[in-house]
Amino acid sequence: MKKNKRDARFKNMIRFLKNNHWTYAMMCLLIVLVVLAIKFLRHLGDETYSIGDYFASLIELKTFLSIFFAFILTGIAYSISNIFDGKIEDYMKLTNDYDHLSKKYGTFNKLLSYKNSPLSDYVVGRKKSKCIPKNTDNNEDEYIYPTIILTPLYDKQTKIDFTFGQKTYKLPSWANKHSDELFAAHSHSKTYNQQALRVDDFYFDKKTATICLSHTSYFDSLITNRACDFDVNGVSVREIYEPGPFLHQLKDSELSNHLGFNGMVATSDNKYIFIKRNSKVSIAKNTLQCSVGSSLKMKYALNSDKTITKESISLAIIKEMMDEFCLYNLDNYKEVEQTLKETFSFEKNVLFFYRELLECGKPQLMFFYKLPIDSGEVIKAFTKGTKFLKKQQNDNLFLSVDGYKMLFVDCKDINKLYLCPDGIVINNKYYKSVPGAVATVIMLLEYLKNTN
Repeated sequence: MKKNKRDARFKNMIRFLKNNHWTYAMMCLLIVLVVLAIKFLRHLGDETYSIGDYFASLIELKTFLSIFFAFILTGIAYSISNIFDGKIEDYMKLTNDYDHLSKKYGTFNKLLSYKNSPLSDYVVGRKKSKCIPKNTDNNEDEYIYPTIILTPLYDKQTKIDFTFGQKTYKLPSWANKHSDELFAAHSHSKTYNQQALRVDDFYFDKKTATICLSHTSYFDSLITNRACDFDVNGVSVREIYEPGPFLHQLKDSELSNHLGFNGMVATSDNKYIFIKRNSKVSIAKNTLQCSVGSSLKMKYALNSDKTITKESISLAIIKEMMDEFCLYNLDNYKEVEQTLKETFSFEKNVLFFYRELLECGKPQLMFFYKLPIDSGEVIKAFTKGTKFLKKQQNDNLFLSVDGYKMLFVDCKDINKLYLCPDGIVINNKYYKSVPGAVATVIMLLEYLKNTN
């Protein structure tokens, strides 16, 4: 409780500084004006002192330097504030107390858990992680993740079906009233709007799981799911719409809940791809991500007859892989893209359907795929693509590519990584991450274990 109160006070202080930097500039100007007024009033009764003498005195070195340094220091303070704001923006929007988040909803939900291998680097992991393991028996640290698996799909016992309606999501009253403040929480992110797919419902009928989709917008998700812990007058989206201990079913949720997906991708030379995200993405800035993480974009997933099918969703995922890895820079990209279309399928490659509690239960698909090209070809295309976009100062860098650096892990070593909700240890080095990205690796490990 004390920790939460300290966090609230800290967030309120940062919000005040962020929202009032021009106040400080005006205060500096006011101080300068007061000093000049006092200087004038001191000589007001002196008949030998003329207005000309007053204006002449303004160019005295001390007075000039006072004014100059006041504005210089204000500019420096503003610049530092901008840098500081950007680094803590995610913390303001989404809690980083993942243990508390798991306890908040864990009573009535079965959350994902993972026990690390004793061969993993638990020394570095324990030292760097802020999360507390469930147990540390035999150096097999087990963590609970704020992730709810709705259904595994790889076992072929569950058939998935999609419906797509024309209903359009509307913000609930409180979120709509404070939408400007909630949207401003993303001021240091490159934001753009687009139509997205909202999950209205999810239900089982015998062995068929149906996912009901409709229209929402990415901006509405930024206001609800992706700023759910942003404090507005002492309350937040989470505390109003998902206070716990129950998590509303998708059909009863009042949030945007756009459908997204995370994936692990391997290369033909048996290396898993990890991405270091850039500082302009909407969440998880500068953290290590799984191979691909994205929203399911309407423009990619919609068929020409305005329907959604497993095949069209597969094509949307393929498009995201091509974009994220900059594979269009390959000399044979058409051939590679065609191979992806022929070998990637929803039934074979999409492994889980789940909800992320960090974003108030946002629904996600998880997939795994092995590329027909090796790691050398991938890094060559990725480096060429990101360099070009940076050189052009093109915002498409942030629209189609989430990261600026790739890491590779040998497939045989994937189960030796130390995994915790807030990070991953690779080759004795700790990389900050978020629960959704780490959970994707855990789901891959479960799939590999159960399918040999």
